[in-house]
Amino acid sequence: REMMGKLDGPDSDEERERDKFKIGKNDDDLPFACHLSRGPFEDPMLTACGHYFSANWISRHFREKNTRCPICEKQTYGMLNAAPKLRAKAKAVGGFQKLFELALAVPDDDDGGGGGDDAYGGG
Repeated sequence: REMMGKLDGPDSDEERERDKFKIGKNDDDLPFACHLSRGPFEDPMLTACGHYFSANWISRHFREKNTRCPICEKQTYGMLNAAPKLRAKAKAVGGFQKLFELALAVPDDDDGGGGGDDAYGGG
């Protein structure tokens, strides 16, 4: 028997291309800060081994140290790729600074646990 199409994914090259940079559930694993600068991304780039860095910081690392990935030590030969999924995620929330702030934000305690004015919930 021949299946007419998949039930759980895009059927055509056109659909796959359209969805290539779509933000989905798995994109929660994308980083919010550059490993080298420890701050919000500025012009993020992606290594072949899948690690993200700000372009200026990774370029400096390549010039001053070596062309290995600072995270996993795999040889990159200084080659970098654009990071469209990370850029799309940042754009969706209002930019890289906002992405950074949201990732560091501590959620409010909305359990109605009788909080108060001081740090321990007292009054």
